[in-house]
Order: sequence, then structure tokens, then C-alpha cells
Amino acid sequence: MSLKILVIGTGQMGALHYKNLCRLRDKYDIHVLSTNSSNDLKSILTSKRIDACVVALPYHLHYEVVSTLLEKNIHCFVEKPISMNYEMAKKLVSIAERKKLILMVGHILRFSQTFGILKDLIQQNAIGTPTMINCRRFTLKTIKNWWKNLNRFLLLYEGIHTIDILIDTLGEIPQYINCRMNYTHPGIRGESEFIVNLEFKSGIISVIHHDMKSPYNINEIYISGTEGKILIKDFSKIYLNGDIIYNSNFNEMMTHSSYNEMNCFLRAITGKEPPKSSGKDILPSMKVIEMCYYSASNKVRVEIEGRNV
Repeated sequence: MSLKILVIGTGQMGALHYKNLCRLRDKYDIHVLSTNSSNDLKSILTSKRIDACVVALPYHLHYEVVSTLLEKNIHCFVEKPISMNYEMAKKLVSIAERKKLILMVGHILRFSQTFGILKDLIQQNAIGTPTMINCRRFTLKTIKNWWKNLNRFLLLYEGIHTIDILIDTLGEIPQYINCRMNYTHPGIRGESEFIVNLEFKSGIISVIHHDMKSPYNINEIYISGTEGKILIKDFSKIYLNGDIIYNSNFNEMMTHSSYNEMNCFLRAITGKEPPKSSGKDILPSMKVIEMCYYSASNKVRVEIEGRNV
């Protein structure tokens, strides 16, 4: 019997996931359906058997939709961020564990060749011991309607990628967090710029600065070590001590990584391997996000260990 997989959301990521699932039909016995709205969910679940679902909706809708699906014993892949806050994320993970279901989150950079190479370089001590990491992402974004009234925006929408890939690459969660935010974009309610300082127990310090109202287009991660430097540009090019060692482009990275991501989800729901970015795996990143908002709203440096958020 073929697996019936529903894709909810037909925006950029929903369309990409649908395309990849269709490409994967030669490897798996699956039947793929699609809807552009969560409003259709009740009638679809009433009239059709659904085994797994890919949720690619505006993230303020994630918790309600994913919790409904999990309670109906449906495996879920949900785009990042998993939910609006850490508490909601924990509840979704708890439901999935109670129901013994796969809950996977779309942290696409974990599936990219770029960051696979980066992890290898760090583990092989290619630059000695990392000491400082500077992450900058500056863009001039066109506002989407659903962004306008969200009280949490750029850190949760985009910064979660950077924070998650740092935690995944370094294998540790930061000990101290200091964050500040600007709410200066007239088109949205939430933060349009943030800067966060992360201090790790290993001694690494990272500064992350994102701005969505910038005249400059910059996407860089610069890593200093005791014996060398790594520069990553546009998530798709890697320089080691000045020499380019991996050269792709952003679109190729997205195509390759999103295919690997969907393949991993299918392997997980068919019992072939555990998911690479399960809901439980990304809880540390969501906790850091929560502490960033706490730090910014109270204008304090906070210690994350042992703190309830």
C-alpha cells in the first residue's frame, strides 16, 4: 500500500517540497497530494487517508496545524521555525514522542554540502581550535502580508538558521547570550534587525548580526581558529585560508539540500533511519531563540543553563 503524503502550503518552500516528493516517487511507493490552505485540512482528513504531512505555512500557524496532525497519528515534516516559541516546540515534541511519530523540522542547512564540509573541517582541526565566529546577513526584503502583524520576526524567521547551524556544527549550546533588536521597519510589527553575542563553554565567542532593511547584500560566516580562517559566503562557497575549496551557488544549494531533506523524511517514516533534524534535535536552538528575546526585551546578558523559559 502506497504512503499518502499531504503537502500543506504552496508557497516557495511548499512547492519545492512537493516537487522533491514527486521526484522521489521512483524510490518510494508514495502518493502526493497538495493544498494551499490549512482551512482544507479538516475535510481532507475526513475524506482521505493521510500517512504523513509536509507543513509549509506561515509559522504562526504551525503549532495548531502540526498538533492536530500528530494527534491524528500522522507523521509530520514542518518548515522552520517549528513554532512561535520554545514552549510550543516542547509540546509538539512531547505529542510526537507520546504517539511514537516522526516529527522533523525543515532546517535545510543541516542537509547542505556546505555545512557538511564545514563540520568536517572543524572536526579535522583544519584551522586549529575555533575561537571566534562572525555571522552577518544583510538584505533588503520585500514585505509579505503575513509578516506584518507578527511580534516576533527576523530572529525567528531567519536567525534560527544561523543559530541552529552553529549549535549543530560546534556540538554545543551557548552558555551566555546577549541580544539587542531594532524595530525600525515601517512595514512590520516585529524586529527587523538584531545582533546577538553567544559565549560557549569551550571559549568560542560568536556574533550574529542580521538586518532586513539594509542597502547592502551580505551573507557571510567568518570563523577564526588558532591556526587558520574559514569564510563561508552565501551558504554555498567555502574559503580556507584564502583559497576557495568549495564553489556552488545559493540556488544549487537549495535544490540539492531540499531534495536530501525530503529523502531523509521519507527514510524516517519508512523506518530506514532516524530523522536528521527531529523536533527534539532542534529544541536547543529554539531555547536559544527564546533566551535571545528575553535578553533583548530586558536588555541583559543571560546565562542559559538551568534557566526556565
